[in-house]
Amino acid sequence: MPEGYGLCYSSVVLNCDLPDMNLALRGNPGRKLSGSGAVKEMARTYGANLAGISDVARINGVVDQLQNDASGRTILDAVDMNDLFMPYKPSVQARQLQLYRPADYLPDGKSVLVLGMRYPEAALERAGKPPAEAVGPYVFVQYQVHRELTILALKVVKTLQEHGYQAALTHDLTHLGTETGSPRGLHTAPINNAVEAVCAGLGQLTWNRAAYTEEYGINQGFIAIVTDMPLQADSVLPASIPAVCASCHKCLDACPVTAFEPEKKLDLAIGTEKYDFMPLETNRCRWATRYALTNKDGFEHNGSALDLRPGQNLDEEMLTEALRQRDPINKFRPTIVQSCRVVCPLQKKS
Repeated sequence: MPEGYGLCYSSVVLNCDLPDMNLALRGNPGRKLSGSGAVKEMARTYGANLAGISDVARINGVVDQLQNDASGRTILDAVDMNDLFMPYKPSVQARQLQLYRPADYLPDGKSVLVLGMRYPEAALERAGKPPAEAVGPYVFVQYQVHRELTILALKVVKTLQEHGYQAALTHDLTHLGTETGSPRGLHTAPINNAVEAVCAGLGQLTWNRAAYTEEYGINQGFIAIVTDMPLQADSVLPASIPAVCASCHKCLDACPVTAFEPEKKLDLAIGTEKYDFMPLETNRCRWATRYALTNKDGFEHNGSALDLRPGQNLDEEMLTEALRQRDPINKFRPTIVQSCRVVCPLQKKS
């Protein structure tokens, strides 16, 4: 078995005898699965709405261009050391942001398969709007798409392995993403694997760090699979969306914690296309979307009155003091709807 992989077993106890069975081991070392089209069709059969392929070099090129920006960024990770319904007892650790490459998941990886699953449009379109002012449907959609993408990608990984290839799935290949808080725990943020999806020819990069697709607008989540199966990469789409974003700015204005950094905007080459890459101060974004320290990203619709804003120099001490003000009853059930997505006119396909 390849290093880093494992097997899970379960047992079933019956009250009847079973005949002797000589079952062949599953697997296909003959590698009969061939071609990018066959792999993408297999993924769609398992439930993917979108499937695209990038070569490893294209992903590495993105990391190379963004490495300098990442090297100056520190990420604050906080956990609550107390039980439910007890005051928040934060433990905050700082770490250097480190970008990842396909080889960090699979040293011999040759291709990256990116799979997308759509959100129901109404979940975001109606989030927080009267008369219901409900955010729960969108919160559940985020969680459920994360869960179903995981199951979908696991099926693809297992199928590739049964055909003799190695594969590893990731919800945040390059680590340009983050996590969103929810009553069911942390799950991947909508920005995760968006740049990777652009590399795989599925969409275009927006200023709010989503991937806009012709099929679903910004209403989808993505997961990536690194494999040593050689696959033909899809072409990167023409970059027409940056001009739309440049004339809009709604996401920048709507962010309650000013997490975007337009003054540091970078030119990002993906394939032959040029995109605007909007740097994100992850700790400020997490303040709203992971820790719900301001209620302006959806939590006010669930009864939270806490509306703290981070200072200019957000550090461990500032985050610790803010987390201690979290309500002990609702601290475990943040309901997050990212303002930068609510106001985005690219919610719907063109």
